[in-house]
Formats: sequence, C-alpha cells, structure tokens
Amino acid sequence: MNNQDIDLTPTSNLDSLGTRLSSLLAMIGLSQAEFARRLKVSQGFVSDVIRGIKKPGAEFLYAIKIEFGISIDWLLTGEGTLKGETQIDIPLLRMIQLQISIARKAILEKDVAAKSIMLLIQNNKLNEAVADSEIKKFLDNVEHEVEDFGLSIELYNGHLVTDETLRQRNIMASAAAYFESRTPKDPINLLTQTRPISLNFNISSNQRNAGRDYYEG
Repeated sequence: MNNQDIDLTPTSNLDSLGTRLSSLLAMIGLSQAEFARRLKVSQGFVSDVIRGIKKPGAEFLYAIKIEFGISIDWLLTGEGTLKGETQIDIPLLRMIQLQISIARKAILEKDVAAKSIMLLIQNNKLNEAVADSEIKKFLDNVEHEVEDFGLSIELYNGHLVTDETLRQRNIMASAAAYFESRTPKDPINLLTQTRPISLNFNISSNQRNAGRDYYEG
C-alpha cells in the first residue's frame, strides 16, 4: 500500500481536513499543481485529499510540515495555530493593529493622511516615504479601537503563513475591505462604477501621488 494512502488517525479527525488543506492553499497562494510539485506527490492525490476521497498518511502530512512549516495537529484536527506556535508573534500582531487603525481612519473617518499611508502600503511604497515627518507624526499618534481586536486576531491567524513580502499588502487589503463593507453605498454608484479613481494626497509640503488602488465610496 502506498504510504500516501495510509490512514493513521480516526476518521472523525479527518472529516474537515480537506477544507483546511484548501484554505491553506488559498492562504499561501499556490495552485494544487504547484503544491503537489513541492511535496513531490501527484496533483490528483492532492485533489482527492481536498475532496475527501483519500486520507493522507504520515509521509504526506510530514512533508507539509517540513515544506511549509504547518502544524500537523492543526491539519488533522483544526485545533491550535497553523504553525503550532505556543507564543504570539507580538510584532506581527502590533503591525496588524496599526494597519487596521489606518484603514479605519482612511475609510470610515475619511482621514487624508491615513488614505495616503494606506495607498503607500498597498503599492509597496511606504519605505520610500517613511522618513516623512508628517507620516511619522501620524503613525505615532494612531490609537487602536478596542472593537477592532477581534478583527486583529482574525487577520493574525489568517496571515501567519503568508509570504512576508506580500503580508503587509494583504493585511491592509483585508482591513480595507472590512471597513469598506461597513460604509453605506449608493446602489447607483455601485452599478455604474467601472474603474478605480486615482487620488493625490498632500500630507506634507510635497505633493505625492498615492496610487490608483483606492476606491472612493
């Protein structure tokens, strides 16, 4: 019997493994084919596991742990964290809280400086403007809302395995989408809006084009 097909755990533990595996592929941004290639198994086998047709064995689960750093306990039971950490990554959590606060001010409060910073993050240009005194002043004075803590934890759990080069952009996009969903929308505008609006923000003495990714609600 192929080791990939050996069922080493009770069936009840694997009932939703396919769902977690599918979620994992979405979070790390890989297709089934690329995921299978990196694990040195067939795409068909990965597809069968996701659909619940086959039960993975120890070799397959161990390969996922080694290649992607994913907790086997989480894969099998859904319990614990994706990577099996026993301690919270405090810098990551603080970064997420800061991004949520920026998105809240940009979208719900229409704060111009927050909009500019949000767009710089989304366009991977924040490092180019980090020395700007107005940006630093704004970031130093951002306050976190208690009601956003649940969103912070949700984004933290959802981005532990995100590639670090994409993590900041993805977190900001998720936070922005969350607050966009809470703003009232004009149904006519929703039906007729066809392209994003390019916005310029002047948050200091220099005019800066923040990009084209912000949709004005």
